[in-house]
Parts: sequence; structure tokens; C-alpha cells
Amino acid sequence: MKKILVASLAYFVPVMGLAEEWITHTDTVVSIDIWPSSATDDWGIKFSPTTQAHSVCPDGFYIPLEAKNKDVTYSAVLTALSADKKVAVQFKPSMALNGSCKANRVTLKK
Repeated sequence: MKKILVASLAYFVPVMGLAEEWITHTDTVVSIDIWPSSATDDWGIKFSPTTQAHSVCPDGFYIPLEAKNKDVTYSAVLTALSADKKVAVQFKPSMALNGSCKANRVTLKK
């Protein structure tokens, strides 16, 4: 019986981390920070909302340097900042890196 319990825990504990829900934070953008040519950083673009989205990402959100749509996403975030429009950012706290959460999806709001 103990072996079954241990085997079950060994299987379900890692799977529970995969079930983490996405969080969406909607806010205006107050700053954008860009690393255009440095391959030494873990992010290419960082942006900060007016209010803190989550305790693990007090510095806001990041878009990885290697992200395929980072140019389009940067354009959307820049537009939101310039027009004082809200963005909805989808993220998971487990994907935080050095005080910023990885943006999975960015949606412009009216």
C-alpha cells in the first residue's frame, strides 16, 4: 500500500504544477525597457503596468529575447503606452524571472 501511495505522489505532484492557471492582469503601461542587441539578458523587452500584477513580478512583465512575435508585441505595448490604453497580460507566476513575469499573451483594450 505504501508503494502505491509513493508512486501516486511521485506522479501527481509534478503534474499538479502543470495545472497552474493562467492569470490575466489588465492595466495601463507606465514604462517600457528594451535590450535591442544584448544576448546576455534573459529578456528582450520589459514593461511595467500601473499596479503590481502579482507578488512574484513586482517589476512587471517581460518578453523573451528569442520570442517569435516580440516585435509585434512590442509594437502593441508601445501603442498602448502612447495612447494611454489598457493591455491585458496573460501570465503564470511560475514563469517569473528576476522580478518579472513572462507575458504569454498581450491584448489591447479600449
